[in-house]
Amino acid sequence: MKNILFLFLLVALTIAACTDPAKQKQEAIYLGTKAQTEFLAQKYEQAIELADASLKLYPDNTEMLFLKAKSQNLMGNAEAGIALLSDYIQKKPQSYAAYGERALFYLQQQKHSEALADIKIALKGAPKDKTFLEKKGLIEQNMEDHETAIATFSQLILRDGTYGNAYFLRALSKRWSKDYKGAFQDLEIASNLDGNKYDYNEQKAFVLIEIGYPEDAISTFGLNINMATANQTQELLSASYNNRGNVYAQLKKYPNALADFDRAEKAFPENSYTYRSRAQVFLAQKETVKACEQLEKAKNLGFEEKFGTEVRELILANCQ
Repeated sequence: MKNILFLFLLVALTIAACTDPAKQKQEAIYLGTKAQTEFLAQKYEQAIELADASLKLYPDNTEMLFLKAKSQNLMGNAEAGIALLSDYIQKKPQSYAAYGERALFYLQQQKHSEALADIKIALKGAPKDKTFLEKKGLIEQNMEDHETAIATFSQLILRDGTYGNAYFLRALSKRWSKDYKGAFQDLEIASNLDGNKYDYNEQKAFVLIEIGYPEDAISTFGLNINMATANQTQELLSASYNNRGNVYAQLKKYPNALADFDRAEKAFPENSYTYRSRAQVFLAQKETVKACEQLEKAKNLGFEEKFGTEVRELILANCQ
């Protein structure tokens, strides 16, 4: 019954607006607002229906087109989202925003060459657009072309030296290029610009481990534990305890490590990484039976789908 009333509302509003252009645009904006509300509520099918109704009244509203494409993508229909954008680009090849949006869809599908081609077209048409430049750097980063990504993020920083995320993204590529000093400097700038963000602290801690300051890394992961506790974000809290526990394990402070893994499990029991980390401590302590129990838990919680084959390899090596 609710669906029938919902569809009736769409039809009624569309008919009422048919004859008056000003009224058409007004109703299109109203339907678009409703579509955004449904989208934010993760009601993607209704968001698409409302966006369609809005576009019938106001076809040039690219915001509704993008909302439809994003809804399709989030429903698992990435190809449908790309098709929508491709059709629009064919009709309006000067719509550089559509190229920029489609580039992200291609990137998500790991179609790097298509993503890079799209973002280059977008930048050629709108060379001063900072969001396009950021997307280009992200694509290059995902292609593991870190030297080029660093240059792209540097261009973005030249255009806007107050944009903390540009320093953060450049720091990632510097870290993966083993320029740890440069990465740490960029992370410090990003933190000063944006405040003590969780991701910035996490990356700083990883860099500190890589340059030989594990105790400082433990303190930095502690900042994230405090932040996640204050914000009551259980998954991040679990990840933070895992990260700190792994540093304790590297230092062979096994009781500290196991205590952190217990806290990680309590915060978010579905985190398969906790059981993998605990298993490694048990293996280091020659407690193979306990380790294999933990590895089985990690496997059953889908470790491989999220993190790779490490747990399967550990089971093959130790639990046969």
